Amino acid sequence: MRKLPLTLFEEYLFHENRPNYPCNIWLRAQFIGPVERDRLEKAIERVIPKHPLLTAQIESGWLGSLRWAIDPTRKVAIHWHREDPDTYRPEFGDFDLRNETGFEFHIVEGENRWDLYINQSHAICDGAGFYLVLHEVLLRYDAISRSEPADCSIPSSDTLPRCRSRYGLNAWKALALVPAQLMGLLISITLLRRKVGTLNPNAETKLNHPIPPGAPHLVSNYLSKSEYFDLRKAARESKFSLNDLCLAFFQSAIGQWRKEEGIDSPSDWIRISIPVNLRTKADKSLSASNAISIVSIDRKAHGLENRKRLLRRAKENMKFVKKGQLALVYLIILWIRRIIPGGIRRMSHRNICRTTAMFTNLGHIFAHSPLRHKDGKLHSGEASLVRMTSAAPYRPHSHATLLVSVYAGEFEISLHYDPSALTQAQAQSLVDHFKREIRKGV
Repeated sequence: MRKLPLTLFEEYLFHENRPNYPCNIWLRAQFIGPVERDRLEKAIERVIPKHPLLTAQIESGWLGSLRWAIDPTRKVAIHWHREDPDTYRPEFGDFDLRNETGFEFHIVEGENRWDLYINQSHAICDGAGFYLVLHEVLLRYDAISRSEPADCSIPSSDTLPRCRSRYGLNAWKALALVPAQLMGLLISITLLRRKVGTLNPNAETKLNHPIPPGAPHLVSNYLSKSEYFDLRKAARESKFSLNDLCLAFFQSAIGQWRKEEGIDSPSDWIRISIPVNLRTKADKSLSASNAISIVSIDRKAHGLENRKRLLRRAKENMKFVKKGQLALVYLIILWIRRIIPGGIRRMSHRNICRTTAMFTNLGHIFAHSPLRHKDGKLHSGEASLVRMTSAAPYRPHSHATLLVSVYAGEFEISLHYDPSALTQAQAQSLVDHFKREIRKGV
């Protein structure tokens, strides 16, 4: 059994998990066509060993340090349900990584259609790693169905400890980034002194209450191919990135939503936290793991009404983040916290609002897959993957996480919300405001 120390971000995500606020990533992939149970299970069994953290558990090491205990003989859970995919959804909970692995499959098999659900602990891997596993399973399943050798270009698990926390840096690159990181730390000190407003100040965060049944609580909408084409065109013509536009539109939508809800707190700091992918080109073949960090963008609540300024500032802020690689600052803060015994855990369990909402952009999913047909959809075996729905975790006092992605030309908008703070109608209203912002254009 191999032992592998947790990276800074893995340790942070491990402590972020709570039974009533599970720090999990969730996915639903909808297929049209039949599914062969034996072939799919065989495909999963062949792919999983190449992603060591999927079968790992966490144990305490020297002086209380945390490490992965990697046992390749462990199996990932595969659950089959003979139900109607339109009306049935499996129950999902949190994972106790000290006593179990944190990755599971659920397959809901209907008449000539099936849904594949994946539920996983975020401490294991991020969205990029998450979709890598799914894609490799579909590649393997297609190859088995056709009795052909699968081209699964995942390296051996030996690459995992060497690459997952280097972020493409060597000594010279790290030295060149020192001035930017010092500036980033000074900015972070300013951010830490601010009192961040919750999305819904009228709600009470129930830290000790069990999560209501039906998790994850999700509102999903989709833009058609033509609407997504118009959004890309607007971004290109205005010289904004799609990510810049979505960030500004989300901020504006929050401002309008709070006004609609009668929330009169103009001096609140509205903080949007954004995961940043730190993978380099050399990391494309990296086994499933976390190679991300977080940056935070603050706006005063009264400034959310100035749409033009939000757009300009979103572009400026994200350009500044990319130029100085300021996503590394959060990792430096975690490193400082780790020096203090129990520091990362105390940081993650502070009973304050650290961010108003999360925004994550998964980008274009499976854009270059060999399984992709002319319709843009993936075809594996005799089935076609027609739609993807994903959810990223929200945290205590942070009432929602907005996730956007593109699959087969369709633009997904999914809001994962805290049902103790928002009703489904309120969550739907926030998504509707975001869609209206997109349709307004730049």
